[in-house]
Order: sequence, then structure tokens, then C-alpha cells
Amino acid sequence: MQERSAEPLGALVQRFTDYLPTLAAGALVLLVGVVLGWLTKRAVVRILIWLRLDRLAGRVGWRSAFGKGDVRAALYDLLGTIALVLVVLVFLDNALTIWGLAVLSRLLDTLVFSVPRLGLAALIVAVGIGISNAVAERERHGQPPQGRVRRPDRPGGAQGARSR
Repeated sequence: MQERSAEPLGALVQRFTDYLPTLAAGALVLLVGVVLGWLTKRAVVRILIWLRLDRLAGRVGWRSAFGKGDVRAALYDLLGTIALVLVVLVFLDNALTIWGLAVLSRLLDTLVFSVPRLGLAALIVAVGIGISNAVAERERHGQPPQGRVRRPDRPGGAQGARSR
């Protein structure tokens, strides 16, 4: 009776020892991904410091936001962390494939491939904010936007308050 109950335990130990090289290979890929992600983060932060991204944002109208506190380092760190996460996600996807977790790998593929769409959406929002800041700046200085005529006899321009 004792021999029979030890048989499944031996099979489990055998399957675990057979899986150890696969587990080690996936862990090594993941470790390489973390190291390359960290190096990518450091490179992105250094490049942003060298390019002085805060001056570009000052031209767009965010100079007052950058002037209230030293948020440049936090912004650079955020962008570097985003780069780190993207690199680690790519290597995690490869590690999941090595480990044989195909469903999780496909799910992670979907996440990684949706990042460019999110980046494009963020770019569209940034362009919209830039355009609205430019229009607001023109309005502040009294220059009407192209194609709109101001009527000085009505308060608020051409769309002034209408009285009944």
C-alpha cells in the first residue's frame, strides 16, 4: 500500500525537475528585460534632460505649471518609467511564451499592441491643448481668430448677449 501512494509524489517531483530548466530560462529572460528596462529608463531621462523638454513645454503654455515646483524631474522620471514598463512587458511576454502560458502571452500581446494607439490618442490630445492655448493667447491679446469679425457695439463680440 505504501508503494502505491509514493508513486504520484515521485511523478510530481519528476515533472517539477523536468520543468526547472524552462522556469530558469523564462526567469533569465525576465531578468534581462528588467536590466534592459532600467537602462532604457536611465537613457530616456538623460535624453530628456539633455533636450530640455521643459523649455518646449514652456512654449506651449505650461511654463507656469513648471514654475510652481520642480516638476521637471518627476515628469522625466514618469516618461522613463513608461519606457521601462514597455521594455519589461515585451520581455515578460517572451518569458510567458517560454513557460508555456500562451493565454497570458496573448493577453499581454494585446496590451502591448494597444500602447501605440494610446500614444496616438495622447498626441492628439496634446495637439488639441496646444491649439486651444494658442487661440486663448490670441484672445487675451485682442487679436480675433481668423474668419471671425468682432463687433465693438455688442459686448462679447459677434455672439454678444441678445436682448428681447
